[in-house]
Amino acid sequence: MTRIPLLRYSSNAISRSASAFTIRDYSSSRTNVENVKCLDDALSLFRRMVRTQPLPSVFSFSKLLKTMVNMKHYSSVLSLFRQMLKSNIPISDSILNIAINNYCLMHYSDCGFSVLAIYLKKGIPFNVVTFSTLLRGLFAESKIKDAVNLFKKLVRENICEPDEVMYSIVMNGLSKMGHTQKTFDLLRVMEQGSTKPNTYIYNIVIDALCKDRMIDDAISLFEEMKQKGIPPDVIAYSSLIDGLCKFGLWEKVNTLFFEMVNLNIYPDVRTFNILTDGLCKEGKVEDAEEVMRHMNGKGVEPNVVTYNVIIDGYCLRGQMDRARSLFDSMIDNSIKPNIISYNILINGYCKKKKLDEAMHLFHEISRNGLKFSIVTYNTIFRGLFEVGRTDIVQKFFADMLSMGLIPDLCTNRILLRGYFQNELVEKAMSLFHELEKKREDIDIELYTVIIDGLCKNGQLDKAHAIFEKLSASAIAIRYYSSSHSNTENVKCVDDALTLFRRMVSTQPLPSVFSFSKLLKTMVNMKHYSSVVSLFRQMLKSGIPINGFILSIAINNYCLMHRSDCGFSVLALYLKKGIPFNVVTFSTLLRGLFAESKIKDAVNLFKKLVREDICEPNEYMYSTVMNGLSKRGHTQKTFDLLRVMEQGNTKPNAFIYNIVIDALCKDRMLDAAISLFEEMKQKGIPPCVVTYNSLIDGYCKLGQWEEVRTLFFEMVNLNIYPDVCTFNMVTAGLCKEGKIEDAEEVVRLMNGKGVEPDVVTYTVIIDGYCLRGQMDKARRLFDSMIDKSIKPTIISYNILINGYCKKKKLDEAMHLFHDISRNGLKPCIVTYNTILQCLFEVGRTDIVQKFFADMLSMGLTPDLCTNRILLRGYFQNGLVEKAMLLFHELERNGGDIDIMFYNVVINGLCKNGKLDKAHAIFEKLSLIGLLPNATTYNTMINGFCHEGLLGEAKDILRKMEDNGCLPDNVTYNVIMQGFLKFGKISEMNTFLKEMSGRDFSFDASTGELLINVSAKDPSLLNMIPQFHSGS
Repeated sequence: MTRIPLLRYSSNAISRSASAFTIRDYSSSRTNVENVKCLDDALSLFRRMVRTQPLPSVFSFSKLLKTMVNMKHYSSVLSLFRQMLKSNIPISDSILNIAINNYCLMHYSDCGFSVLAIYLKKGIPFNVVTFSTLLRGLFAESKIKDAVNLFKKLVRENICEPDEVMYSIVMNGLSKMGHTQKTFDLLRVMEQGSTKPNTYIYNIVIDALCKDRMIDDAISLFEEMKQKGIPPDVIAYSSLIDGLCKFGLWEKVNTLFFEMVNLNIYPDVRTFNILTDGLCKEGKVEDAEEVMRHMNGKGVEPNVVTYNVIIDGYCLRGQMDRARSLFDSMIDNSIKPNIISYNILINGYCKKKKLDEAMHLFHEISRNGLKFSIVTYNTIFRGLFEVGRTDIVQKFFADMLSMGLIPDLCTNRILLRGYFQNELVEKAMSLFHELEKKREDIDIELYTVIIDGLCKNGQLDKAHAIFEKLSASAIAIRYYSSSHSNTENVKCVDDALTLFRRMVSTQPLPSVFSFSKLLKTMVNMKHYSSVVSLFRQMLKSGIPINGFILSIAINNYCLMHRSDCGFSVLALYLKKGIPFNVVTFSTLLRGLFAESKIKDAVNLFKKLVREDICEPNEYMYSTVMNGLSKRGHTQKTFDLLRVMEQGNTKPNAFIYNIVIDALCKDRMLDAAISLFEEMKQKGIPPCVVTYNSLIDGYCKLGQWEEVRTLFFEMVNLNIYPDVCTFNMVTAGLCKEGKIEDAEEVVRLMNGKGVEPDVVTYTVIIDGYCLRGQMDKARRLFDSMIDKSIKPTIISYNILINGYCKKKKLDEAMHLFHDISRNGLKPCIVTYNTILQCLFEVGRTDIVQKFFADMLSMGLTPDLCTNRILLRGYFQNGLVEKAMLLFHELERNGGDIDIMFYNVVINGLCKNGKLDKAHAIFEKLSLIGLLPNATTYNTMINGFCHEGLLGEAKDILRKMEDNGCLPDNVTYNVIMQGFLKFGKISEMNTFLKEMSGRDFSFDASTGELLINVSAKDPSLLNMIPQFHSGS
């Protein structure tokens, strides 16, 4: 092997200084964000930024986030924003505004409002940009009432002074939703305030008036604007020209057009497009083409909209040759057609029944990198039916579904009308019944198509029956209105959504109780996203909301791990005058703990108590104490118990159980017993849960005498052990290898009338598997099934793992296939276990198939999966496959840790690729990862194996320089290298070090020493330390 040159004298210093230089160079540069071209670039840059010390400026972080927002990677922006909050990276108002804007662009303005809490928490003042962004978000979600109320509140309570941008957002939002009069009124309000309207504001109002066909008012405002010295621009003229074109007032259009030119306001492409569109709609397509030629003469390039408008004009007149000629001309002029261009032309050909030409264009769409729309398919369906090509309708329909396009009402009407038109009555009725069965949103027009189709196909009786059913369904809805029992019939999400649709269409509306009952049912069914959707619909539709519904909404968000959105619901309490209660905040606290936001939860609890917002009850205390204890904050849990004892709400048995359990899990048994005795002295009777915690604690410490004492004490107090008690005892015994004793406990359970559950069996099966007694483990597994106790995925995983460790792949695979047959789903642990076994027995041929199956199940590979794959490929000599996976993971920016790199370095070393292993090892410091003892030992072993003992010693010194202490493995690996290559004299120095650190030879080193000394007995005399030690 070629010797690898190492910079012996200063490799470590160079590595460190290179890393420092890279970081300094990066840190001082603001141009890195400009190099971000894709999501991977952005994520890589963020990871480097958070590892840099000192951290880059807040400006750099905000610039990166803004770049990602512009690239529309909204969910990734949220992920990085949360990481910044979690890592306590400094946050500015700019970053918070970006986060709010990001939420609003995702149509989650409610989550945007939750960011306001961070402003308050960090003492950052609100500004006009913050609220302007939220207002834009509300309008984008059509929450007009909320937006108007927020704007009024800002002005009325003097929270912030609206500027031109804020006014323009509100007026734009109102005008686009058809509220022209309100837009006009707001202009008049603005004129009275300190912020005066500018050209942009007037343009919004003039455009709204024109679109609402209030052309006289628009011209009047236009004249008023000029009188006030506010110069109109091309947008104002374009809006007026558009309004006049729609009325066909061409003389006035002509006047305005020349007026703007005389004022040196030159028409832009939009102005010309408005003109061409108006002319085409009146059938004056040649005049429109003349306008386009005029555009070219004035240096205004026609765009795809210009061409589409004129192509559509020719299609409407049936002049397909001229339409196609213009379409080709557009392409020749390097203007790329869009899907609308294709839809217009395809529709024109279909109307002329020129299906071949339509199909040719249809197939061109994907070749030109465009995506079909539902309109494209609807047009093709209509064309196919028109020429009687019903034989390929189904194929096109299947293609449409495979494209992820969902049939709309128009699609269903076309299909039904087409089937009837081609006398395929059975197909039409089959589709109709399918739509009814799926509870699709069927309107009266669809029923009209059905009735008409049946009548035209001579099936008048069926048509009449459907006609009669229409009124019957209305009666059914009226009957529903008086009944509250329908919620009990909800068995799935479709039932719930159908019931909700009927409820909102009923007059008078059902009670608030009925709505809350439906939402609660859906939460219990875990249809969280559907609950959010219905809650938003209720708010949008003005359906009455009470405190109970708001609590359900908060709970639903918290169950989705979106407590930030839960906090946004608090604004609705204030808005609707509903008082907060202890349930509201207890739910939010539980949500924060579920997301491991411990600090936020503790701060909220302190704020509630300090500011007397609500008096904590036992439930709120238990939520906080449970949250703290489950995250390992035992002392804080105990301290809160002492605080609670001083207050009005005294701790009960449930509270004491939380603290005792926390102490036991933290192995603080003496403190737990002390609290247990204190609890009894205060007259608070312990229960089976209390005893279970203590028994579990003693089992883990193997203190069986104490377990026995507690067990009999609880029985004497008539507190009977439950299945949980017995499971703790069996688990403790199995962990100590006392499986027969554990089985004896199960027999005792049966004798006491306590049925063992799946946990009991799984624990003992695991015990047998750990001892390699697979026959006994399998018998117990089968016995569990015989007793009608259904195994869980954990039961299967344990048994599969047992078989895999014994390399019994057939038995493991048989169980694997059993999983889905028994209605369970394999988890990532199942696949990891099977993948590891496949590598162990050399079945690499089917690894890829299993991996593909895993992905198709929606399972995401974790760190363990990737390590197993890499280790397996290396173990089986598939170095190329391993490195392909490694580079792919690096490129994707996965969560790669030092253990992962250890696998790669070790695999390369064992496969004779020492140079590649060393290159990766040297790269670690540059990417911010610190090698651990295993990393260094692997490299030392690799060099020793190749006889490069000098390089091995260099790595050892580097290890010590970097503060990573060599261990027993390190010295044994080096000793084996010296022995293997006969470097006995050099061994003595390391033997002294090894002896001085109280390290000793392991079995492998000892065996090698014996083998070498058998060939050369004088060797032992050359190792005085070993000789004297023996």
